[in-house]
Amino acid sequence: NNHACLRCRGRVQIFRALGLLIQNLKEGKRSFELKENIQFEHSGVMFDVSRNAVLKTDTIKKLLRYMAVMGLNTAYLYMEDLYEVKKYPYFGYMRGRYSFEELQECDQYAQQLGIEIVPCIQTLGHLESALRWKYAQDIKDTDGVLLVGEEKTYQFIEALIDAASKPFRSRRIH
Repeated sequence: NNHACLRCRGRVQIFRALGLLIQNLKEGKRSFELKENIQFEHSGVMFDVSRNAVLKTDTIKKLLRYMAVMGLNTAYLYMEDLYEVKKYPYFGYMRGRYSFEELQECDQYAQQLGIEIVPCIQTLGHLESALRWKYAQDIKDTDGVLLVGEEKTYQFIEALIDAASKPFRSRRIH
């Protein structure tokens, strides 16, 4: 009778329910009942933006919308060295790194959809691009690995964690 009743536990489930409603209406179903039981507290995807595929913020937002319609509530953003670290201006240099404001904008958008963005970074290895610059000479063990036991290395790691976590509401970091 042209009515719908949606009951959801959280914001992202509302978008999932609306997506399912639209799908069923498009299929011509005028009377139906759907019930889903959430099996996991966190479910989502990891976007690897560090492998020559730096997504524009508009693309991240588009993917977040797709996630919301699927009921996924966690987006891991694997960035390696593609975020701004003020103390190290060459970190992510010439690689399309995200600014603090761009990451914050994505996080705010995700939050409106009921999605948590968890930053994913490297802190000991896989840092070839970041360690090729002169600033890294004292903290580099090999081309892509940080020098363990050097005080400057730990200051560098703290700066990375601080810079990668600040734009996001999440208190988790991977």
